[in-house]
This record gives sequence, structure tokens and C-alpha cells, in this order.
Amino acid sequence: MERPTRKKSTPTRSSRAAVDNNSVLFTIGRMNPPTPGHKKLIQTMIVEALSNEIPIVFVNLTSTTGLNSEGKVNPLACKKKKQIVQKMIEQIKKELASEYDPVVIEALQVIVNCADDEDIQHRLKPNQIPDLLIGMFNKLKMIEGYNERLMPERINFRLYLGEKDFGKFNWLEKTFPFNDKTSGIKFDLKSIKVKRPPGDMSATYLRNLTIRDDVEFMQAMMALAEEQGKELTEKELDALATLDRQSVFIQEMSKVGLDDAEAAKLFVDIQREIEKYQKNPTSTTTTARKTTTRKKKGGKRSNGHKRRTKKHVKKSKGRR
Repeated sequence: MERPTRKKSTPTRSSRAAVDNNSVLFTIGRMNPPTPGHKKLIQTMIVEALSNEIPIVFVNLTSTTGLNSEGKVNPLACKKKKQIVQKMIEQIKKELASEYDPVVIEALQVIVNCADDEDIQHRLKPNQIPDLLIGMFNKLKMIEGYNERLMPERINFRLYLGEKDFGKFNWLEKTFPFNDKTSGIKFDLKSIKVKRPPGDMSATYLRNLTIRDDVEFMQAMMALAEEQGKELTEKELDALATLDRQSVFIQEMSKVGLDDAEAAKLFVDIQREIEKYQKNPTSTTTTARKTTTRKKKGGKRSNGHKRRTKKHVKKSKGRR
């Protein structure tokens, strides 16, 4: 079979590990919500699979909901994230149809797993990342003819991660099934970093857009900027104060395959879930948030930001 050629969809990788037809490509992520950056990561894996005649790719989603240890809300259940990712995959395949043989694209399996899927999670210890991997291994073994095409001595597992998560899962190498002493197969596990396309919004940015209260929105956006080592300028604060947040959210989610009605509903769903936890925060969560803020903000500078935030909120309300 003639090997498909790459065109504009060449993966935007900043680190390279050998990928061949003896490889298993997968990712692990929160994707809450899935973003155009996640779409690019999955597209990178799909292009690599098509270019190396790899018949299967795995997208593994964590299933944490509610508040995490940093006090940030995970608003979407994994089944909802899975639905969005599957729409995303359909869109990617359509976009690649002019570059690759449609028959080969259709034959490529992109399997989306949730940590809380009934056929994956451990009954006594649910929602664990190692169970995601075991579920992935089990499904790999069930693919007819796939075991025969892999070298019996060694399988190359390639974990694709965004820049923020790169290095986060190095501990996997020491877990079962990668560290199965009874297996005669050696697993070569390497991570591949995928750069986020310039201008694409992070999941945190998209969640922030759903914050109803103007002051809380501005504070969240300034906190996000500080996490990234930036300080918003007066011009940027002005732009945020007048931003049509729902329209921006809908436009961004259209890039992952949602229509306007689906994106608008998702906006409201995330908004309600975040507000639920804002109204009833636990004392532990509140402490965690304050500790993070103190570490990252100086007293006078932080207060100055808050005064500026209120000024910009008043401006925006006047303009509306």
C-alpha cells in the first residue's frame, strides 16, 4: 500500500521519539472542557498513525468532577467530554479527507476511554489512571490481527501531551502494565510534547469565560495571566471588560465540532456547575485558593489589580 504523504497537517511537535508501525499512540488528559488545543494534539496522533500505517489510537480521559486539589472546578462529567471528543475526531477525519485516502482514514480506530467506564474502572478503587492503561491494553489485545503485527519482544508506546502536561506522567513507566515483571514483552514508553497552536485558548480560559460575575471573571483572568508569568496591560483589561464571553466561547467550541446550539448549552452547563461550587465552597478549598493567591501575588500589587478590576467592570456595565 502506498504510504500517504503529509501536507499542512504535519504534527507540531517540540520533542521527537521514534514512531513506526510497531507503535501504540495514546494520550491522557483532563480535557475539561475539550479545546482546539486538544483537537490539535489528537490530530497530531491521527496524522502520525496515518503516516506510519498504525491502525489504532487511544484518547484516555480522566473522570474527576467537582473541585480538584487546587480549588478549581471540573465541570463536565467524563461521558460528556467523551461525546465532545468523538465529535472532534469526526471533524478531524473530515478535514484530513483531502490529504489521505478516505478508506485508510475510515479504517483508523480512535478509541476514547473514560476512567469511570464500566469496563475500565476498578470496583473498589474507581477512576484511577492505571486502570485507564489496563483498559487500553485489554482493548488493544482484542483488536483482531493487531498482536500479530507487533514485535513480540518490544512495543513502543508513545504518550502525546500538551506543553503544560509534558513530564507529568513520567511515573507511568514504573506502573503496571508497563512494569509487568511476568511479561516477556518489553515496553518502550516515551512522551512526545505537542505545542499548542498560537491563539488557541486553554481549558482554564474557556471555563473562566462562563463566570457570570464581572468582578470574579476579571480576577480569574488576572490570576490565569499570573500563572503564565504575565501581567495584563490596561488595554488588555479594557478588552476583557467589554468581551462578549458567551460568543467567544461558542466560536471557540465550533472549532472542535459543536454547532452554536450545542456550544451555547455547554456554556450554560459549565456556568451552572461552577456557580454551584462557588456558592458552597469547602473550608479546605477556600484555604487552598488563598494559599495559591498569596504565593503568586504581592499585597499592594494585588490590591491595585482589584481596584482596577472594579473600575473596568463599571466601565463595561456603562458601555452595555
